[in-house]
Amino acid sequence: MHISQHLGKSVNQYPKYLENKLTSTLFKCKISTSDLDDEIIKSISDNILVRYFENIIYPNEKLPVVYINPYLEKRLDSKNIISYEHPTDIKCYIKKVLYGYY
Repeated sequence: MHISQHLGKSVNQYPKYLENKLTSTLFKCKISTSDLDDEIIKSISDNILVRYFENIIYPNEKLPVVYINPYLEKRLDSKNIISYEHPTDIKCYIKKVLYGYY
């Protein structure tokens, strides 16, 4: 997204521009928890624990999605890639904010 902002398009145009020019690719990878930073592990653990209790307290509520974006600081070998796909129905938060829809 950062790079796309420098394509000469206005802020409101670049998500649609990218959508028309590029193919979204989602990789499913196998990683070890030892590859993640301690703060990421803590964040994931906190969110799981909170969501667990939210489900107990509000069993009939549709709770919002919890977004956690873990990152790796090391190179991931190709053997860690389990699969990939080119989804067409990705819900893009940027599009939701800019256009009012995903």
